[in-house]
Amino acid sequence: MPLPTSTSPSRLNILARAVSTQFANRPTLRSVVTKMLEQQIVEKTAPLNTEISSIYLDFPNETGGYTTHSLVDVVLAYLASGDTPVFSTQIDDRPVRLVNAQRQKITYRSIGDTAESTWPSLSMIEDVIRELPSLLYIGFQETLVAYWNELGNSGSSRLQWLGDQLRDSLRAAAVSQSSGDATLATTLLQLVDHPCLQDRPPLPAIHAYTLQATASKGLQSTTLQSTDLLITQGARALLCSVSGTVESYASLGDFGQAWGQKIQRPLDLDAFTWKRYEPDGNIFDVQAALVLNQQLEDLAAITLPARISNSELEKLYTRVTDPASLFAHAAQMQTRHLQHVQSALPHWLKDATVADQLAYRKHSLELASARQAAQGKSWSEGIEDIRAFAARKLHEQILSDHPDAPDYSSDKLELTFHVPVGDLGSGYLEPVKMSLTDLALKNLSGKPKGRMTLRHTGGQPVDQWMTPEYLLGLVSKVDVGKHFPDTIKNLLLNDNAEARDRERLFGNELKVTLPLEALELAIKGERGFTRRGYQLIAALVQTARSDQLVDEDPIVIRPLALLRKPGAEADEVGNMFVIEPADITHGPHILYRPAYKEFLHQYPTRAALIAAIAEPGAIQTSVLTWLSDSARPIYDQGGFKEPHIVHFSPLDPFGLPDKPLPATLASAPVGEELLASLHHGKLMEYLFGSNARAMVDLADRDSISNTESRWAILREGGWLLFNTLLALPVSTPVMLASWMVALTNSLIDDIPALDSTDASARDSAWIDFLLNIAMVLLHGARNPESSAEPVIFEQDASFRVSLEPLRRPSDQPISPANLIKPGSVGLPSEPPGGGTTLLDFDKSLARDSSAARLLAKLQSVRVDWPKEPVEPIAIGNFKGLFRIDDAWHASVAGLLFRVSVVPGSGEVFIIHPQKPEHPGIKLKTDGLGHWTLDRGLKLTGGGPKNRIKAKRAEIAANIAQLTIDKQEINVRLDALIDTQNRALTNARQARTDFELQREKLVTAFHNLEAASPMEKDRTTAEHQIEQDKTRAAHITVEVTLRLLRRRMDEAKPARRELIDTLSQIRALDNAAVHEREQLHALSNLSTVQLIYSGLLRQLGSDLSITSRGESMSALLSRMDAEMRRGEDGAYLEFVAIQKQDAVIAQTLIECATWQEATLEEMGQVSAAGAAARDELLRKVLLPEVFFSDNLKLQALHIHKELMLDRRGSIDNPTELYYTSQLASTEFQPAYIAHVETRSRRGYSPEDRISIY
Repeated sequence: MPLPTSTSPSRLNILARAVSTQFANRPTLRSVVTKMLEQQIVEKTAPLNTEISSIYLDFPNETGGYTTHSLVDVVLAYLASGDTPVFSTQIDDRPVRLVNAQRQKITYRSIGDTAESTWPSLSMIEDVIRELPSLLYIGFQETLVAYWNELGNSGSSRLQWLGDQLRDSLRAAAVSQSSGDATLATTLLQLVDHPCLQDRPPLPAIHAYTLQATASKGLQSTTLQSTDLLITQGARALLCSVSGTVESYASLGDFGQAWGQKIQRPLDLDAFTWKRYEPDGNIFDVQAALVLNQQLEDLAAITLPARISNSELEKLYTRVTDPASLFAHAAQMQTRHLQHVQSALPHWLKDATVADQLAYRKHSLELASARQAAQGKSWSEGIEDIRAFAARKLHEQILSDHPDAPDYSSDKLELTFHVPVGDLGSGYLEPVKMSLTDLALKNLSGKPKGRMTLRHTGGQPVDQWMTPEYLLGLVSKVDVGKHFPDTIKNLLLNDNAEARDRERLFGNELKVTLPLEALELAIKGERGFTRRGYQLIAALVQTARSDQLVDEDPIVIRPLALLRKPGAEADEVGNMFVIEPADITHGPHILYRPAYKEFLHQYPTRAALIAAIAEPGAIQTSVLTWLSDSARPIYDQGGFKEPHIVHFSPLDPFGLPDKPLPATLASAPVGEELLASLHHGKLMEYLFGSNARAMVDLADRDSISNTESRWAILREGGWLLFNTLLALPVSTPVMLASWMVALTNSLIDDIPALDSTDASARDSAWIDFLLNIAMVLLHGARNPESSAEPVIFEQDASFRVSLEPLRRPSDQPISPANLIKPGSVGLPSEPPGGGTTLLDFDKSLARDSSAARLLAKLQSVRVDWPKEPVEPIAIGNFKGLFRIDDAWHASVAGLLFRVSVVPGSGEVFIIHPQKPEHPGIKLKTDGLGHWTLDRGLKLTGGGPKNRIKAKRAEIAANIAQLTIDKQEINVRLDALIDTQNRALTNARQARTDFELQREKLVTAFHNLEAASPMEKDRTTAEHQIEQDKTRAAHITVEVTLRLLRRRMDEAKPARRELIDTLSQIRALDNAAVHEREQLHALSNLSTVQLIYSGLLRQLGSDLSITSRGESMSALLSRMDAEMRRGEDGAYLEFVAIQKQDAVIAQTLIECATWQEATLEEMGQVSAAGAAARDELLRKVLLPEVFFSDNLKLQALHIHKELMLDRRGSIDNPTELYYTSQLASTEFQPAYIAHVETRSRRGYSPEDRISIY
């Protein structure tokens, strides 16, 4: 697709955009809920006659109509808010209805004879919905894994696509981030080229680990698998993120501290431990699977109902399942450069499929890394091309023969042969011109006949000794045909470090150029090539045998060999090969001719290949040329169709010979050395030697005609692998496709370094050029409909739901890093997490190579085939399986395994013959009786039905245990409540007794105040008696109230335990009965709190009458009179009462806070809980003394009085000023007005503002 225009950002994060596009249509919360509703309804009853997404619920309303919501929206609202839908509600006998868009009642798809078999029950729907919070994560995980297993637009699974991008990303990082650090580049490229542990060379020892972190805070602990990779080589440690950034550390210890601090930064922890695992398989597929595993962990960590809005919940699931945020820090590319590169791409590449563009991107990165690894060198460095060699040797020989000879250039010495043409009557001489260099190159092919003349094309005089005879002798003496191969032998085939280095460089170049050529042919559709043909070549150049597969077919390379007749010894064609599946009945079949310009040709069958060879033309000529001298006559002159051999019938030796059958391709094993080199990862070395030896052997041929014909091939430029690259301009790197070389000419102005005379700068520019091509191709591989706008990432790309309980509040400062402890190293080949992950890494097969490795491991559990032939099941779902000794068996890749068949689902698993109860490896069938290992990602615990069944069993077991716990708590709580109730009864009785006694005290005080002098003694004695009794009664009130509080506190843990247990039960089973139980428990607690707070308020009211029986107003009046006389007795009594009031006020505030928390919790239970809470609040008669904030405002007046000392004078003017201001400020009217407006209904916002 076109790159953004000039109005777009100057730099683009193309990798993140590609990932975002690849996963753009991933499952959503809505789609998964819709799917699960249908599955669960079908499981409980039967399919409905309407799609779930088109089903609606009509709720009756007060206006006589209905309020309509889609069923899915109702479920989403429940998952978000926790408000359980109630379908039993009726208004005026109008029930809730389940209808379609036309308001017709929903039925089952197959209608029965009864109402139950016709109309789906709303109670059943309600049960499905209530169960969904416990099961949703399982369905979402299954759907998401299936999505990752599906083929994307690249032709591979999304897991494989992401694994490929991670591999390419690290290759690009190795090229772009390792400037000046050869060890870093070597380490990363070694891993990229050998991503599987078992295929990696032992030296240098490079290890690739996955990382596990365990973060803890108190009793809260979370273990997570990181998506980063840890690479070690020697002491050095490299942290490689999915975005392609590489961080280097001097040691594992340094890495552990830095990585631990990075993980801890957004968290509040007191312990952090990390561990590493070195898994089998393709490490980049493992890393991609870890990205998915992280999403699966977060899906399981989401608490439902979530108590947030619908949109917030849907965004949460969208965020959790989006892998693009992990690539926020991927390398960005300049838009302008990318635009120029893309505009200059050849049309065949621009119009290629996504899969082909991504493949070309991969090889472009391989070109870049190979170029960097070569450090500007090539295997051909220092080797002259054949023409330059001939010219130099001619010049040296001329100077040897004639030291004083002018400086002749053999290319400018033009020879003209006057060749006779025609017969004696009409003959003429035709001039044939060539340079002396050309004659030297044609030496073994023969020179033209006829008289030869000579001239110098530059007009330089030619010495007399330079006669035709001398020149012919010179050419014979130089003998380019012999000496050039000898030179090649010395440079390429000698056993020395230089030759081995050339061999290595050659292999690195051929591994890239061979599949690149095949891919270009496949895209263009030339020479019969298809994408599968390209895949054969791409698999062939892999070093690991497990990677040499295409669609389960092992790919091999064989020498091209012919059979002149059945049973005859094969006739090998020199330096030609057939690349094909090991099973020759599968195609395609590719003819590989390294010595020819068109070195690759694809044919659908072997028959088509031999037919092409049998037809006269360039292919046949090349095959004949490279046959042995003894075999060539058998096939020449039509011998492919009828070999030139004599066949006599053994029954009639004197009869006519039988007509020979056409020649065929050898199918018996040939080229054992070649196959061995392929399987041991040494194919490039073999081809290097084969090509070099083919040229060297030219000097040793016995037949002049054969030598001439082969030499002509090399002389005319057919020595492609050795000569074509040498003809490139000095400033152009080797290994480039021809269109790339042409493309650079248009980019010189933008990237001047491409034409720099500085070799280092030029090399760096070429590498950047190749990286740009790779990025353009990744960009072009996006969906055409995708937006060109930049991807917007969440600010916190490290967001993990599973870590949210440990997240540090934003207003809390970062605490110092805690002690970071490295854990143990996983066992060799142990999967990430040691097998505790949600993804089953051991059984997940991303690609053919993974299946091949697993099949190799399964060799140990195969069983022997029976001695007597057995027939497989011929029909049905188990077609192709075997019943042997009453046990199921399956043949996989020709091996026999014991298998188990899961009842109900019919799934088939390979099992250990001695451990049949252990879970095995799943198989799949093509329906034709062919069973193979089931590819793709697998979740731990089996398929969705098994996991849901296991979850339900787990829920049932947990509920059973929680029910037992609830019953035990209730027994304890009942005893505590009985004790509490007795304390409450005592407190209420004490309150009654006290109030009666206080009335007597007040009467006695009034009598004392009104008594005459004669009555003073008697009334004083009576008052003292009543005062003592009242003090004792009040003490009893305080003691019984404290005892009540103690009993309440004693019951509080049990109440909390009961509420939490009921909450846990509701989290597992949100049935209405559990909701009612939880609300009842909270309501009981709230009632007790209300009673206790009422008793506390009464205790505060007691302070309105002093311990003498005097009213507060009388005390204040007396205090004013005394203070005017300089007395402070009444004032001190007033202060003592204020202190008591402050203590009671604080206790009331604490009680109100406790009660508000209870009511808030009640509202969080459900919509019914919120309604019950609101009803309780509506019944509050005095909100000014109910809410804690109101009580705090009222307490200001008490604290004001306690801050002041109204006795005596103040000398300090400043203190006097502020004290006077405080004393004159009336808090009470202000807080009363404030409490009134915020506690009572009917006040507008303006009214509330006006009191300030």
